[in-house]
Amino acid sequence: MLVNSVNLAEIMQGSIRLFKFAGIQVYVHWSFWLLILWIISSAIQQGEVFLGIIEQVAFVFSLFLCVTFHEFGHALMARRFGIDTKDINLLPIGGIARLEKMPEKPIQEFLVAIAGPLVNVVIAIILFIGLYYSVGIERIYTIIQRTTKDSNEAFFGSSFLITLFEANIILVIFNLIPAFPMDGGRILRSLLSAIFGYKKGTQAASIIGQLISLVFIGVGLFYGELTLSIIGAFILMGARSEAKQVNQKEFTVTDIPIAAFLPSTFTSIYENERVGSAYEVIENGKEESYLVVNSQNEPVGITQKGKLLNLIELGQSFTHVQDIMQKTWEKLRPNDSIQYAIDLMKTSDLDIHPVFNENEFIGVVKQSEIENFLNTSKKANGPDNSH
Repeated sequence: MLVNSVNLAEIMQGSIRLFKFAGIQVYVHWSFWLLILWIISSAIQQGEVFLGIIEQVAFVFSLFLCVTFHEFGHALMARRFGIDTKDINLLPIGGIARLEKMPEKPIQEFLVAIAGPLVNVVIAIILFIGLYYSVGIERIYTIIQRTTKDSNEAFFGSSFLITLFEANIILVIFNLIPAFPMDGGRILRSLLSAIFGYKKGTQAASIIGQLISLVFIGVGLFYGELTLSIIGAFILMGARSEAKQVNQKEFTVTDIPIAAFLPSTFTSIYENERVGSAYEVIENGKEESYLVVNSQNEPVGITQKGKLLNLIELGQSFTHVQDIMQKTWEKLRPNDSIQYAIDLMKTSDLDIHPVFNENEFIGVVKQSEIENFLNTSKKANGPDNSH
């Protein structure tokens, strides 16, 4: 599932870091381990032997590995359109790729949304080919019939892989249900947006998604399938939240790309400078944050005036700037909106941000310049033309 990075942030609290791949951090939510405990507990109550319990747990981990690949499909496709992924979180009900922003061009949203299910299609094909050449089509069909009739039957070797094959097919089908903001719902929204526009497309997809979510909740409660009801509630909240955001969004001056502010003059500090001499350079500057560059004038960090002053007051004016600078930050791109830059500066507590075109540094956007521009626009056009 895809969400904007500002959505569901509180739900993601308490996640445990697993690994980092392609620059994207993967987390597992603490509630995932409750699922593992529930599986173990249920297996023990059913009199399952130790090996059977291990098999069931191994299957869950294998399935969620496939889910992780699914989410990377979304994330890596989004990267092709200049959209970074904040992180990927694994929950008991599935995975969530938190994009920094959602693609608004229909074709981009379509490709990003469908990339996840296509990964599961590829996994299913690989599993099927491997099984076909190892056990044959008749054996595959026999095992599928058996596992369908008795889902509690222990599975070994090829049975394990066939069950994983079936699970990936189910993931594809389930994710393509047009319940916005699930993958199928986003595909539907992209198609509707191409015909009716982004706002109307979102409204229609949201209504359909909410209706389907209510069906999920009702069916889940009626048949005692709690997981389905939880998924339904999750979809309901997501559909309402995103529809509300889009309904409130109108084109304003804050939608102007930050490229309008480039090139911009700015003061930088060299990384090998001492704190004392660096402070003398920026002492009379208006900004609180300053770019740190290397000998080739390439950005390597950001530091803040207050931090330098505190070190001077502590008698540490000979400390090198590179030892106290912030070495990582989120990249801004020329086509990012003013509003996006404002939101980023608020969350990062920085009042300047370097801008990159691909990997090329092209300038700095300042909070003070944005505020001056917005104030000027407000006076000229009235208070309703800006956020």
